[in-house]
Amino acid sequence: MPSFFNGENMKYTKHQIKDITKSELESMIDEYIIGFKAERNRQLMKRRLCDGLTFEELAEEADMSVMQVKNIVYREMDIIISKMR
Repeated sequence: MPSFFNGENMKYTKHQIKDITKSELESMIDEYIIGFKAERNRQLMKRRLCDGLTFEELAEEADMSVMQVKNIVYREMDIIISKMR
């Protein structure tokens, strides 16, 4: 487990996730995003969080609506943050 998980009282928010390195974030995405359409969701998360694409850019790339992309990103972000606590 990456070193940033050490410490019982360490809590992360959506804003604090920006302090995590790109490689740590990619590892967390690969580990925590599982289930139905996991590969698509991992790619969306990596492109959003690691590459900095906008929701609009992601929607166009994935041939989805912006709202669909936002729902996926927000849902998966909640999962990642809950696993970090």
